[in-house]
Amino acid sequence: WQARQSLCAAMPGALQQDIMQLLPVLNGDDAPVRIGWLLTLLVDAMKWQQGATHWLTNCDRSDLVSLLTQHLSASALSESVQFWMLCRDRLLNVQAVNRELLITDRLLAWERLMKPATIG
Repeated sequence: WQARQSLCAAMPGALQQDIMQLLPVLNGDDAPVRIGWLLTLLVDAMKWQQGATHWLTNCDRSDLVSLLTQHLSASALSESVQFWMLCRDRLLNVQAVNRELLITDRLLAWERLMKPATIG
C-alpha cells in the first residue's frame, strides 16, 4: 500500500515537471506490480474521458486520474496503456532484462507522448 501511495504522490510532480521522478518509484523488485498500478490509473483516465467516472478503480485518486486526462489525449492514453503493458510483460517474461533501462526508456517515450497535450 505504501508503494502505491508513493506512486500516487509522485505522479503530479512527474506529470508537471519531470517524468523521471517516477523512476525510483517504479524501479523496484516488484516493478510489474507497480506498473500494474500505473496501468489502472491510465485505464481510469480513459474511463474519465468517456464519462464513465462511476466505474473508476482508483476512486480514492480521482484527482490524479483527472490530472492524467489533462496531460494525455485519448490516443496518447491508449498508446500509453499499450506500451506499459508491454513493459510489464517484458519484466515478467524476459530473463536478465535490465529493469532500470527498460523503465527509463518507457518513461522517456511517455514524456514524448505528453508534450503535445501539455502545449495545447
